[in-house]
Formats: sequence, structure tokens, C-alpha cells
Amino acid sequence: MLESLFRDLTQADRLRKTLIELRKTLKEENLSLTADQLAQIRPFLADEDPKVRKNAALILGEQGDQESLTALEESYEAEDKLFVRADYLEAISHLQYGEYLGRYKNRMLELISQKSAEASRKHTNAEIRALRTLILKEERPRPHRFTGWKVKSDVILTVTPGLEELTRSQLPDDLQSTAKVFSGGVEVITEDLEQIRGIRTIRGWLFRFCKNPLSGKEPEELARAIAASGLVRFIEERHEGDAPFYFRIDLKGIQEPAEKSRLIGRLAACLEELTDYKLQNAASGYEAEIRITRNRNGRFFAYLHLNTIPDRRFAYRKEALPTSMHPVRAAEMIRLAGDYLTEYGIVLDPMCGSGTLLIERNKAVRARSLYGVDIYGDAIEAGRRNAAAADTQIFFINRDFMDFKHEYKFDEILTQLPRQTEKTDEEALLSICRGFVRRIPDWMKEEGTVIALCADPAKMKSAAASAGYLQLLETIPFSAKTGEQILIWRYQAAKN
Repeated sequence: MLESLFRDLTQADRLRKTLIELRKTLKEENLSLTADQLAQIRPFLADEDPKVRKNAALILGEQGDQESLTALEESYEAEDKLFVRADYLEAISHLQYGEYLGRYKNRMLELISQKSAEASRKHTNAEIRALRTLILKEERPRPHRFTGWKVKSDVILTVTPGLEELTRSQLPDDLQSTAKVFSGGVEVITEDLEQIRGIRTIRGWLFRFCKNPLSGKEPEELARAIAASGLVRFIEERHEGDAPFYFRIDLKGIQEPAEKSRLIGRLAACLEELTDYKLQNAASGYEAEIRITRNRNGRFFAYLHLNTIPDRRFAYRKEALPTSMHPVRAAEMIRLAGDYLTEYGIVLDPMCGSGTLLIERNKAVRARSLYGVDIYGDAIEAGRRNAAAADTQIFFINRDFMDFKHEYKFDEILTQLPRQTEKTDEEALLSICRGFVRRIPDWMKEEGTVIALCADPAKMKSAAASAGYLQLLETIPFSAKTGEQILIWRYQAAKN
């Protein structure tokens, strides 16, 4: 196949088509050209047909032909067809091009400072994006430091739906009185963000930076509305250092992939141009995320999430397994069950996973000693490392809770019971609940407290009621979406 294609390269009238077919074949079949074959391609960088030059450049780059770097760079500098220039840069991106990095930086600044004519704007923007890709690949920008703690901000604290009041109740008194609560969020206006940064039940921060809904529905209209809102100024006021700031767009409310991709791509490109590239789109390493939602009426709403805001609340969580409890969930559970936590008590989590629930429990109310049991060794090892990072002493035991014994008894049992999965069917889940209840007399002091987060509370209530020695003190709703509840019992051995 390659021999036939290389023979066709000698026919001038078929050159463009042959190079396109050659490039396609090389990619689809993952083939590599020989040094002699690459040498036959290089002269086409000087062909009079710009599309021939383009495809020759892309083949050389995609083949990783380092010997072609100088020729590609010279061809890029000499290229007078704007629509080809970005393709040279794409080819160069596959090679070691560090010696030209300074030149690319200057070229990018030159293009940004120019005001392109409407006819050439598309190609100029493509070249700018290609240059930025080269620069970022070789030299990661220094992250901007968030300094906006005392800048007045309208911020939505995202929370688990149904637990909004749990977060609102932790706000300072002056913010509690003015906070707005709605499903999944608590909105506050504050001049001191440090007042809220430590609240452990917050899942994220979304800043209001513009008037919603946005005017328009097309990408260009939305970009103009966002740029005109003063987004660049909003970001600059809250950070140390100058532009550019790197961003991405997250779009919800559009299901069709092609439409969604088109809107995001065009919106990002327009926003770059309208902000004179003070905002630059980046697939990774972005500092700001513009979160846009289209509602059922087709209107668009925009908010800003800043990745530059440091969050050290759960810095101890060095390791986690797929089944590990999310630290915000653990903090929510502890906060909701706070009245029942035993101060300076001896606490057991018989299904502890990577230890998150015990760590969060100890941060809320200091325990005398903490014990974590889990059947999975990987979870125990992760828990040990997390506990060390949290400076929390937890005695971890790698064992099935059904086989766990201890020489003295516990004041408190605190755990999250498993949910029904493909591996844990309804019957297996009921067996776990019954086994857990059956072991409680072996572990628990008289009048001790059992606190369990249950995905299927009916099964746990049934098992506890059948045992007869657990008095249900309170049922606390945890998630309206999943039906999870926190069940709290008092253990009374006399009823056994």
C-alpha cells in the first residue's frame, strides 16, 4: 500500500489527494515511515499548493521526524496562507521544539495585539490557539494566587439537596439572617470569605459575576454578555498577578453531543477574542470554570467556579478507594448526629473503609480512642495513611466485623452500612444488617449509642426491632434523592 502511494507522489496532478490518503493510512494502520521515505516528503513543504504543504507538514510532524523541525519552522515563518499556519504548528507540536519557544511567545503576543480583519479572524484565532498549545505544553504558567478573601462577593455555597439548613446554620449570625436558601444551595453576600471557608458541609463555591439569565442564545451573544459583565475585572480583583487567566466552560442542559460541543467551542473562542485573550481556554490546568446551564425555557445562566481558592478542609485524605465515603458526606453525617456523639468516648466503626468517618467524628468531638475495622486490607492501609496525615490516632484492624472481638466495650458505634449493588443483593444486605445488629451486644457498653447511615433504613429498623435491645432514638433524613437516613439507637442490654 505504501509503495503504491509513494509511486503516486511523483504524479503532480494527484499529489494533494495522495498525501491525504497517505496520512490517513499511516494513522489508521499505525505505520512508520523510513528515513528515506520521510526525506521524499520534505520537499513538498515548498510546493505551490498550500494544501500539499499542509498535509506534508502534518505527516512529518505526526511521524515524529525531528530532522524536519528546522524545515517546518522555516516553512511556518514563510507561509503566506493564513489557513495553513496553524497546521504547521500542529505538526511542530509532535517534536522537540524548545529552541523556538521564545519565538512562539513573541508571535502570540504580536497576534493578540493585532486587530484582525473579519475575513482573517478565524485563521488568526486558530494560529493563536496553536501557539498557546505549544507554549503550555513546554512551559506551564505560574498559577495565580487567590487574594480575594476581603472582596465583596455574591457566592452560592453548593450543598447536598435537602441539607441546605445544615450549612446555613453554620454561617455567622449576620450571614444567616441574609442568606438565601434554595435546593442544593445557600447564597450569601459577604466581604469576608474567610468566615465560611472552613464549613465542612459545603461542596463547592459558585460566584455570581453577571446578571442572569444571559441575553441571547447563540455562542457569540452569550460570549458578549459574559465579557461585558466584567468577568476579567472580577477575576483580576481576586488574584495576584496579571492576565492571562486560563478557563474552561462547563455546559449543562444540552444533551446532544454535537450541539453541545459546537456551542462550547464557539463560545470559548469568542470569549478569548472579546477579552483580548486575557481569558484563554485550556483543556487542563484551568484556573476558572464558567458553569453555564440552559433551563427548560432555553435561557442561559452563568456562574464562576475558581480552582485557585485553596481548600485544606480534607487535606488529610491522601488515599481513597472507589467505595470510600466522601469527606463532605462524612462531615454531613457527623453534623446531623452531633447531639449524640459521646464526648471523650471509645468509638468503633466496624466497616470503616479508609477511615474518613472516624477522622471527621474526631474533628467534631474529641474521642478517647477510635477503632476502625474493615475486611479489605487496601482500605485499612489507606485509612492508616489518612489518619497519620490527620494527626488522629485510630487503631485499624483488618478483619471481617463478624469476627471482630475486643477486650473492653465501646461507648459508641458509628458507621455507614453498605447499599444494595450487583455484588450485594437484597438478601446479602439484609444478612449484613442482621449480622451487624447481632454483634452489638459483644461490642457495646450499657446505654451506648449506635449511629448508622443506612441506604435501606427499613431493613435496619426491622433487624433492630427483632433484636429487642436497641431503642430507636431518632431517624434523621439524610438524602431525599436516595432515601438514606441516619438511624440512632440506644443499646440496653437488660432487654436482651
